[in-house]
Amino acid sequence: MGIDHEQAEDEVQRTFETLVMRDSLRAALPGQVRFRSFLMACLKKTVVSSHRRDVAQKCGQGLVPEALDDKAAQSVIGPAAATSPELALDRASAREVFERA
Repeated sequence: MGIDHEQAEDEVQRTFETLVMRDSLRAALPGQVRFRSFLMACLKKTVVSSHRRDVAQKCGQGLVPEALDDKAAQSVIGPAAATSPELALDRASAREVFERA
């Protein structure tokens, strides 16, 4: 799967922990699914989830988003009076998006 030995061990442990905590082993019905295939599918899901979590942490880099206030909105949106109808429409759209957020 393209991961080193230590990380693979961690992923296997995390997979079994999830199986035990969620009581997921009951989902492996005898005769319908091979147990090995079931375990491999669970392991793959765990590895993908770990990768997504790691990528998400890298994207945010530990930064906490700041709340926008009305002053920040005015600096982005600008004053109500616009010089052209297109600019007025753009600002009105931006104001609506900001208020919804």
